[in-house]
Amino acid sequence: MQPNEAELIAAAQAGQLSAFGSLIGFYQDRLYNLGYRLCGSHDDAAELTQETFLRALKGIGQFQRRSRFYTWMVRIMINLSRDMHDRARRETRHVAAQAHDLLKHSQAAQMARAQNPGARLENRETAEIIQQGIEALDPHLRETLVLREVEQMSYRDIAETLKISEGTVKSRVFRAREALRSVLAPYVEEGR
Repeated sequence: MQPNEAELIAAAQAGQLSAFGSLIGFYQDRLYNLGYRLCGSHDDAAELTQETFLRALKGIGQFQRRSRFYTWMVRIMINLSRDMHDRARRETRHVAAQAHDLLKHSQAAQMARAQNPGARLENRETAEIIQQGIEALDPHLRETLVLREVEQMSYRDIAETLKISEGTVKSRVFRAREALRSVLAPYVEEGR
């Protein structure tokens, strides 16, 4: 009989590393994918996921089971992602402008303009344009959009994870969609 999550959490809180390892096994792929969506780089996603697990291991004793374990780890990852983005912002203040310039002049953008709308959606290059557009968003908007659209989390779960109201979540999702639409508009309009 395989232990359930609650038993694994209790064992991990009692200091059993193998129990924590089992918990990691349940969530590593999902968290890695979330990390990739938040930062847009496989290397950064791997680093973010690893750091999330290290922080969770250090803090497992403080996990109070008021939320789901996965939600708690997402919260840790969001905080780490914010720190990572803040460091990156300090290193270069012009990331959004550079991303926009890159989008506008990239080979992928030229290909997207040359194709019909149906083919554009299937094109890997177009997916890269979208990812670059997501990366150009304000970090608060990006993380909210990724949790809603990629992770398919409910507004309530997002609010709990980010410790904001559901109304704020809905507002951020709306603003993120509008910002992404305006960033991607030149490629859609030019492709018509």
